Amino acid sequence: MELALQCTNESPEERINMVEILARLKNIKGEFLTERERRRS
Repeated sequence: MELALQCTNESPEERINMVEILARLKNIKGEFLTERERRRS
């Protein structure tokens, strides 16, 4: 949710850039997949 709010900041200067967004999304995905795999074991 925090990431979504940072993407929609009214001020363009205060919005997060796309490179950072992609990095954070990849991190979230990695954490999710790791946790899912851990629960399967």
